[in-house]
Amino acid sequence: MPWPMRNIARISIAQARSGQIAAQRQTALLLEMLQENTRLTVAIRSLTERVATLTNEVHHSVVKPAGP
Repeated sequence: MPWPMRNIARISIAQARSGQIAAQRQTALLLEMLQENTRLTVAIRSLTERVATLTNEVHHSVVKPAGP
C-alpha cells in the first residue's frame, strides 16, 4: 500500500477509535443520568406520599366531625 494510502487508513482508524471513545463516554453519561433520575423519582414519590399524609392529618385536625 502506498504511503499516502497508509496515512489515510491510519487517520480513519484513529477517527473511528475517537468516535468509539466518545460513544462510550456518552453511554456512561446516559447511564449515570438514568440512575440519578431513578433516585430522584424515588425521592419525589416519598415526598409526595409524605405531603399527602400531612394534608390528611391537617384536614382531620381542622375539620371536626359534626357531633349530635
